[in-house]
Amino acid sequence: MSTISNDDKNLCDLHELRLDQLEEHNGEMQDKQQKILETLNNGLKSTTKENSDKMEKLTDRFNQFLWGLVLSMTTVTGFLVTIIWQLSQLGE
Repeated sequence: MSTISNDDKNLCDLHELRLDQLEEHNGEMQDKQQKILETLNNGLKSTTKENSDKMEKLTDRFNQFLWGLVLSMTTVTGFLVTIIWQLSQLGE
């Protein structure tokens, strides 16, 4: 009877040791997961900031293009009005 009890005790000790190892490994895994999440989060923030800056530059360039287009169209319209006015003066 003492052999079984000794075997049981040894088995329980082995299970407790294994459980302690698993808990330690679990803690290490959680630490690594936290570091990975922080790294990904920092990378995402950095990428978001870069994308925001690029979008702002793109918007500024597009606005400049639109103003250029408006000025060009206004100039062309002015030339056309001048040409039509001069042609009407020739017809009189």
